[in-house]
Formats: sequence, C-alpha cells, structure tokens
Amino acid sequence: MSAAPADSTNNNSMTDLHVEASAAMSFDPLAGKIDELISLCRVLDQHRREYRDTAERLADDNAKLRRILLHTHQQIQQLADHIRQMEE
Repeated sequence: MSAAPADSTNNNSMTDLHVEASAAMSFDPLAGKIDELISLCRVLDQHRREYRDTAERLADDNAKLRRILLHTHQQIQQLADHIRQMEE
C-alpha cells in the first residue's frame, strides 16, 4: 500500500508540474515551444505590471509638479504686481 493519498495528483507542486512539462517536452517538441511561450507570457506580464506601476508613479509626480508650477506662477504674478505698485 502506498502512503500517498489517492488524490495525490491534485497536490502536485509547481516543481512537479515543471518536471512533468520538461518530460513532455522530450516527447513532443511542440510542448517545449508551449512551455517557452508560457514563460515568455509570465515575463511580459511582469514587465506590464512594472510599467503600469512606473506610469502611475510618473502620473503622481506630474501632478505634484503641476501644483508646484502653478504655485510658483502665482507667486511670480504677485511679485510682478507688487513691483508695478511700487513703481507707481
């Protein structure tokens, strides 16, 4: 009798699945290409998440810079008004 439960196929770890995929690759070259495409999709998905995070961070930085520029512009206008008043 085996010590493993009857439903041990449902408990495969990712390593076991990778080993099975590698074994299948030796029998079917198409399976190897599929495995490569799956890996590529994972890498591309990671890059997409990183780019999205970067875009969100840049959008926040852009909003902050706009507020700073608006405030600076207002201060310059106030100084120009003050100088005009002093000239009169």
